[in-house]
Amino acid sequence: MTLGILDLTLVTGTLVNLLTDCVNDTNLFGDDTPTYTITVSGRPPDLIRKDGDCQLSIYLFHVSPNRFQRTSPVLGRKADTDPQGVPPLPAQPLSLDLYYLLTAHSASATAPHVEEQQAMSIALKCLHEHPVFALPEASGDGGEFTLTMEMLTADELGRFWQATTQSLRLAVVYKVSVVFLRPRAPTQVPAKKVLAWTLAVDPAALPFTRAVQVFGTFTTVRYQRPKPPGIAEYPLFPAVVVPGQLFYLHGAGFQPNTDRVYLGGPGITEEDVTDAWAIAAASTKSRYALTIPLAEARTPGFYQLSVGDTGSVRSNATAVGVAARVDSAGGPLLPAPAPGVPWQLSGAGFLAGATDVALEAVPLRPHAGAGPPGPGEFHVASAALLEFQPPAGLAPGLYAVRVRVNQVESPPAKWITIP
Repeated sequence: MTLGILDLTLVTGTLVNLLTDCVNDTNLFGDDTPTYTITVSGRPPDLIRKDGDCQLSIYLFHVSPNRFQRTSPVLGRKADTDPQGVPPLPAQPLSLDLYYLLTAHSASATAPHVEEQQAMSIALKCLHEHPVFALPEASGDGGEFTLTMEMLTADELGRFWQATTQSLRLAVVYKVSVVFLRPRAPTQVPAKKVLAWTLAVDPAALPFTRAVQVFGTFTTVRYQRPKPPGIAEYPLFPAVVVPGQLFYLHGAGFQPNTDRVYLGGPGITEEDVTDAWAIAAASTKSRYALTIPLAEARTPGFYQLSVGDTGSVRSNATAVGVAARVDSAGGPLLPAPAPGVPWQLSGAGFLAGATDVALEAVPLRPHAGAGPPGPGEFHVASAALLEFQPPAGLAPGLYAVRVRVNQVESPPAKWITIP
């Protein structure tokens, strides 16, 4: 569909045809044959008075810019003298509101007012039933227009008739909007279609510490879910891992054969973990494949990883979380203990005074004093064992056992069922 039209008579002609169809299909006269003919045209009011019978005129007498579209950004081209400018675009189309005077004139010698009012009745009903109209497809121009009756006072219409040097007649003004006058087509050939491109995925050109950069850590957490049974997984970055879990340190400019991976953090002495953590066969210039050995008693918490040489040169640092390990052996559901006996959760890295336990969103309180934990409490029996009791009155259902040590939450591993 083209943007706008070139000829305003297309709009006038469409309105004339619309009114003509309504005159031919009117039921104003019932089964009787009218004694006069109603002719519809776009001629001005002073000319239709010279014609015979009853004349119905829809005359374009005023045009104004549309106040809503005129504030749109101008799409005009840049100065022709600018060699770096973009190819010229079509100019902004001219947006207009068209004002039509609808009136009738009868040459009858006996009852001209009857014929004029009947013709106007047909026209008013017709335009009321067609508030939106479009140009015919055969015209080759597209677009839809709204048709609204304007509220003009008798004085305003009276001044209009005085300007035409004609005697006052029944009339009404209609507005057609928005009519776009089609802009000129661009004269330059548009840019050709891109046939090939190159995507750079290793931004190693930035001069940071011998062009070595660290972007972040990433891991995929996999666990066995209880319902529906099966393996679930989700990506996690920055990585939070437990001993034995594979994760990646991403960056650029790595030299796995000579570079070293360092573990540090606030209040932590820097440690070279390359030999213990790095998997050389899976490491490249843009990533290190790492895993914490199962036998390593690493305190849970947040650490920082960097890459450098054996001297003092280091890359920027990025975060990695080390979580307490919750054993997943035996399936995702913890077996229910005997009544009054606390539930037991085995693993590694549990720390008294730095551990939090929750059942889904229900937090448990640390147990104080001797003896087993009571309802709604948990107890760190050792670095490898947690004991807990669900709160009294906990609603029946399936609850994930969540463990957090030093603010680092362990991956999902165990659930309990409250009958």
